[in-house]
Amino acid sequence: MKRAWILVCIVSLLLSGCWDNKEVQDINYITAMGVDYKDNKYIIYVQMLDFATIAKQESSKPTEKAPIWVGRGTGTTLTKP
Repeated sequence: MKRAWILVCIVSLLLSGCWDNKEVQDINYITAMGVDYKDNKYIIYVQMLDFATIAKQESSKPTEKAPIWVGRGTGTTLTKP
């Protein structure tokens, strides 16, 4: 009985698969990052690119530009306290 239980545990670890696999068009990538220091605070700018529209380009026709997002964050340190 003990051997069967150990075998079930080993097989369940091997059969876990890729259940959290994400496709490239579902992920946003950081393409640029800037850090400023002003008034004793750090300001971080991040530019992200969405590949959802780029992944769909299969023809030679020009399509609309990929959307670009810019995020901004401020804090007293660069690390989390």
